[in-house]
Amino acid sequence: MPAIPDGRGPSRQEVAGHYAAVSESEWNLEVWLNPNGTAEIISEGWRAGHHDERTTTRYRGSWSLSGPFVALKYSGRCETLRFDSTLSFAAFGAQGSAPGLQGLHSSVSFNHFIGVSLWRSEYLESIREVE
Repeated sequence: MPAIPDGRGPSRQEVAGHYAAVSESEWNLEVWLNPNGTAEIISEGWRAGHHDERTTTRYRGSWSLSGPFVALKYSGRCETLRFDSTLSFAAFGAQGSAPGLQGLHSSVSFNHFIGVSLWRSEYLESIREVE
């Protein structure tokens, strides 16, 4: 569970934002959790060496927050992600951490988020600038 100084869960304002997965393979996943409770998900995939021929799927939905858990509802499914205010960059070989989401559960077998970590995009952009 994320470290929250006073034991409470994060606020909607703390969680709202644009998150992106970091992948060196043939896929991309991004999610926007808007302050008004709406959400947008972009899932992309392509064959090795054919990034220009990628397939992009966009979903619109909603999100809610209960403690550190985000319920993301879209396209007849509900996926549960956990917000972590200090999600480590170790998953992609970098030092440090940033606010992020980790996929935990889905109402359907074909899902986008189980086992996937996503970080707030503004923190990822600052890492790319340093490299």
